Amino acid sequence: MILERDAELRLLDEATRLAVRRTGGLLVINGPLGSGKSALLQAYRVRLPETVLVGSAAASPFDDYPFALARQLLDHVLPDPVPDLWDALDTAAPSTCAPSRCRLSDHRPEVREAVGQLVARVRTIAARTPLVLVIDDLQWVDHPSLSLLNELAGDAGHHLLVVATVSEGEITADRHFVREFISRAVRRLRPLPLSAQAVCGLLEQRLGVHCHPGFAKVCHEETRGIPLLVTASALELSVQGVAPLARNAPLLRKLGLSHARARFLDYLRVQPDSVLEYARALAVLGPGSAPEAVGELANLNESQSAAARQALHLAGLLAPGPGKGFVHRSARDAVEKSMTGRSHHALIERSAVSLYRNGGSCERVADLLLKVPTRQGEWAREALYLAAEAAVERGERQAGARYLRRALLEVSDEGAARAHLLLDLAVTEQDGEPRAALNDLAHALSLFPSVQEKAEALVRALPVLSNGMPDQLCTEIRDVRTRLGEPERLSGTQRDLALRIEARVHFLDCADPARLAAVQERLDALTPGSRSPTSAERELLAVLLYSGMLTGGLPAVESVRLAEHILSCEPVGPGHARTSVPVLIMTLAAADATDAACSWLDAAYDHGDSTDRGLIRAEQALVFLRSGRLGDAKDAIDEALAVHAPEGAVAMSVTALITAAVAMELRDRALAERFLVDADKDPYANDVCLPAVRDLLRGAMAAADRNPRRALEFFLDCGARLERQGWTNPSLLPWRTSAAVMHHRLGATDRALQLAEEELARAEAWGAPVGIGRALRVLGLLTGGRQGIALTRQAVDALETTNHRLELIRSLLQLGTQEAAAGGEEARHHLRRCRRIALECGAPHLADRALSRLGERDEFDLAATRSVLTPGERRIAQLVATGLSNRDVAELCEISLRAVEKHLTHAYRKLGVRGRSELTRLLSEMTCAEPALHPKGIYPGRMHGGTGPQS
Repeated sequence: MILERDAELRLLDEATRLAVRRTGGLLVINGPLGSGKSALLQAYRVRLPETVLVGSAAASPFDDYPFALARQLLDHVLPDPVPDLWDALDTAAPSTCAPSRCRLSDHRPEVREAVGQLVARVRTIAARTPLVLVIDDLQWVDHPSLSLLNELAGDAGHHLLVVATVSEGEITADRHFVREFISRAVRRLRPLPLSAQAVCGLLEQRLGVHCHPGFAKVCHEETRGIPLLVTASALELSVQGVAPLARNAPLLRKLGLSHARARFLDYLRVQPDSVLEYARALAVLGPGSAPEAVGELANLNESQSAAARQALHLAGLLAPGPGKGFVHRSARDAVEKSMTGRSHHALIERSAVSLYRNGGSCERVADLLLKVPTRQGEWAREALYLAAEAAVERGERQAGARYLRRALLEVSDEGAARAHLLLDLAVTEQDGEPRAALNDLAHALSLFPSVQEKAEALVRALPVLSNGMPDQLCTEIRDVRTRLGEPERLSGTQRDLALRIEARVHFLDCADPARLAAVQERLDALTPGSRSPTSAERELLAVLLYSGMLTGGLPAVESVRLAEHILSCEPVGPGHARTSVPVLIMTLAAADATDAACSWLDAAYDHGDSTDRGLIRAEQALVFLRSGRLGDAKDAIDEALAVHAPEGAVAMSVTALITAAVAMELRDRALAERFLVDADKDPYANDVCLPAVRDLLRGAMAAADRNPRRALEFFLDCGARLERQGWTNPSLLPWRTSAAVMHHRLGATDRALQLAEEELARAEAWGAPVGIGRALRVLGLLTGGRQGIALTRQAVDALETTNHRLELIRSLLQLGTQEAAAGGEEARHHLRRCRRIALECGAPHLADRALSRLGERDEFDLAATRSVLTPGERRIAQLVATGLSNRDVAELCEISLRAVEKHLTHAYRKLGVRGRSELTRLLSEMTCAEPALHPKGIYPGRMHGGTGPQS
């Protein structure tokens, strides 16, 4: 079934009816290559009534004998064989094939006589029976056959209709004798491109399955509704086994259409050199190129260029509109396939040189040079370098790296020019290809002659928080530090350079217990007092504070004071991942001092660029987690991973660590599994912290699966890693208390108590309340009895002063449970408080555990449940509970649908419900379940009538 050709078929049917009534003539179907002319002609051929005699033929550019088309056309029309006439015509072949002989009067007498007899026979037949001659690709007709058709097409008073297709843009279609013949047409038809709906139908026909409208829409955009391209797409989809589903639509933009490419290539092979050279020049220069530039590259004058462009446009190889390029990549591929590799490279070289000399875009020049494998000279290096700068400034670092790699080909020696190029390449690769960046940096360092240049290169190419580097590069960094000398003996920029290199060395030393021991002494010597530290000093101080936090060697109070001072001096702006701020945030989080970090990160997010925001959102998730804002922490880490996907080894590593922390604290299995999958990826291969975090998270998952023995193995592996590195502070990675609980479950209470007491001692040395409270809570669990209750009460007291509400919730839950078991009067008070804080923080699983110990809900529990929602969340929840849809609520409250969904998600999480039915049931138990009044006085449930409640 042919689609969207009903109007054309009706016109063809009408022409047939006129021929039956002795009003014949010529009807031409014209259009570009692949527009569906042949399919329309075939559909018409099938529709012809049995009372009509039909002759059909297809012309070919490869039929090089006289009357080739006429023989095909008339052999099935003439009732008797006419070998004598064809023989007579064959004897006159040499003169008959001359292009000038397209009228009967132009031929020799014997040819005219034979043609006249053929025409007479056809007219005799047409006088008795309506005759339709159907001809495909008339532009390829041989000249003798055209002279015969000229005679027949003039018989308007006979039952003879000639219907022919002509492809525009074919060079033969522009010859005067073909144009003259076509000009005699009584009507012309031009099939239009298919609509998106017709494209959908054609795909379903070809593939035999339902096509999703979204898939068809993309296919229509890619093919412009051209039947040839749609059919070729269907063929390629069938070969590759791709179903026409919405999720597969992006594949259409990458699909190679071999069938369409072959058709375009067939067209190009029979074109004159001018058309072919113009097409090749356009394929090299690409869309947007000025016609004058294309013609110049093709070595064509203005008139030749215009004629070639017109031919390609009429043939359908060029997209409509000026400077649009080829209609589809398969057309460009066909043009490129028409060239040899050598000629293609030569043309690209010429175009690059021409563009550069004429002031063309450096990035367009660079894109051409990427395809040239030979050295071009200094001009090419300059163009590639400028293109890389422009790409990086636009945020397209991968493109910039490609240009710089190609620029290396233009540098012949191993001197300073190559060293600077390698350094630029390393800086550009940092975010997307960190391992390649380290390799290029190492190569660059080997080429710089002076220690000053090496130090500047390291500071420029290595973020402060770089670790897990190859041994060769680590050795180079330490050597540079030694050769620079002590910062105290230097001044100005040299001192700053030495401080920055020292910061990087200290971060490398974070996994070396022997070197970590010297941190305290260095920190004392560098502490700036009341003055504002310089940028270089801030880098080093932040790393030293982080190192001191890992060992717990510097008390939390002093760490917070200095970290907040450094953070207050740190400006917000782009390049966040290259600074030392991420370790300052971790230090403050470990010390339970997140207020300063929270406000600084808010400002940084507003002023940072898109590449920074993923890391900043992850850091905000850590701060929210340590501040008891669990819902906000989950939203922030989800956004960091999904919306602003962090780039670069530092950002990815920090984000991974925080993802694990959020997953553990929230018991989020999906988030934990995502971390474990991502943590095995290449950028993390040499990270010194992630293996321990991975073990701790796997232990938590095993514990949740009630497999204490397996969990204990993971916790002990985590501890062994941390002890080897000298990371003894339990605040961020509390493996001892986790292992102690597993020992307790397995019956090894003595070993459990030993680990918990060790953790308490180290937590007290560090001084942060959360570590102390956690250790006391676990000791209270292990000890039991009155002494256990006393220890748990100490844990609650210690945690009252911290923002880490989650640990307070756990201690209150344990205290209430212990008091209830001992018959204590304060049990319900602790459990109610636990439930209220859990709901406020967004920890419904802990709130439910508290409720299960309380028994039935009471008025205090309902009040607690109400209090956890913000006014906006409570209002949206109440409206939804009345049965309104999210869209109705959005219209009623005059807010966006997205805002309604966000409020509702937060309400579900805080109340611990999984959907509308549970929400409605819970709200019905509350005294506040009556509908809320809209500012305009409209009540839910009365949107279509009524203005207030019934009295």
